[in-house]
Amino acid sequence: MSEVTTGKDKEIEVHIAPMIDVSNRYFRMFHRLLSKRAIVWTEMIKDDALLYNAADKRKLEWLLGKDDEESPVVFQLGGNEPEKLAAAAEMVEQAGYSEVNLNVGCPSNRVAGKGEFGACLMLKPELVRDCVHAMQRRVQIPVSVKTRLGVDSHDTPAFTQKFVNVVSTSGCRRFYMHARKALLAGLSPAQNRTIPPLDYDRVKWLCSERPDLLFVLNGGLTTLGEGIAELQHSPSNLVGVMYGRAALNTPAIFSEVDDRFFGDEAREVLNRRQLLDAYCHYLDRIVRLPCIPKSDPKLLMQQQGAPVCIEGCDDATMPGGGMTLPGTRLNAMKPAVNLFTGFPGSRLVATHVERHVRSPTDRHRGPADILRDAVCAVEAKFSQVLDHPLQFPPTTYELKQFAKQEFAHSDAHDAENIPAT
Repeated sequence: MSEVTTGKDKEIEVHIAPMIDVSNRYFRMFHRLLSKRAIVWTEMIKDDALLYNAADKRKLEWLLGKDDEESPVVFQLGGNEPEKLAAAAEMVEQAGYSEVNLNVGCPSNRVAGKGEFGACLMLKPELVRDCVHAMQRRVQIPVSVKTRLGVDSHDTPAFTQKFVNVVSTSGCRRFYMHARKALLAGLSPAQNRTIPPLDYDRVKWLCSERPDLLFVLNGGLTTLGEGIAELQHSPSNLVGVMYGRAALNTPAIFSEVDDRFFGDEAREVLNRRQLLDAYCHYLDRIVRLPCIPKSDPKLLMQQQGAPVCIEGCDDATMPGGGMTLPGTRLNAMKPAVNLFTGFPGSRLVATHVERHVRSPTDRHRGPADILRDAVCAVEAKFSQVLDHPLQFPPTTYELKQFAKQEFAHSDAHDAENIPAT
């Protein structure tokens, strides 16, 4: 049964926030395996990146590509020119995304400073209005705005309300509100996520002032319980919550989203073993492995028994069938590293992944193969961790049991390596 008991006019929503260098297709699919109901987002992509690479299928696949199983997915665009954003939004719609969002909240100097988009656009609400209007004229999918409460000294309730009022005249009906202002001078993007104080009450006040609009609350939420608490007794048009760094740092808690927010008790993955097995099957299908030259017999021997691609094979029958892209292996394995947060074995997984990604002899191994090796390493030392329910953190007693298991494994390993006399 859902823990959100307020009578909302619309079904509540749980969103996984757009994060630069994080919210790629692998991260999104990893979270889709954890929750069927959460709405995942792409990282912010500049409109120019799509338009300039429109003829490059390989680059466009990396920028726009997604799998049907990921849906629903919101695509976030960055930019400040109405016609460019409209053309990019059309490409997003054709790629099958369920919504396109305009970033008006990124405080990065590269974005809001030199790029003149992101959070600095809060100071130009009329331009944001025109951008959204142009996008809406070109696409049928919803166009929304993700923003903050203010910028620098412009952070009064009246400023926030004026921004929303002006932008909404474009026909925009959905706003994702990061409940703190952005300080564009002197703070890094990471500091802008923590130093400016949160003001959830202003978001709720804004909901009351504009009951005709829909709002989603973002910023500072670290547990599912906190999101549920903010939705209780809130205005009916506060329709959801959005999680950012919590989804990156403690992904296991999101296995409870469908149950606690929507009352869907059935889970397809119950523990880390099942989740990683399902994720590795996905990687087997989607990631194309680099070809090993036939002229390198030594490397061929080293990779014997591992899933690899041999030079000259037919692309249509290559393992994975996906695309070989820069950083693919590391990007594909990153989502799994924090799955063991709070448990013994977390450092073991991170070290294993890092070592094999950097190893010259492993450069032709696929990410699924390396992840399976990491699972075997955890199995050897902490087998109970893999079968521990995803939704529950370890108790003090369980941590002691895991420690005993590690010591037993270490003693057995030492005994096996005692030289014969």
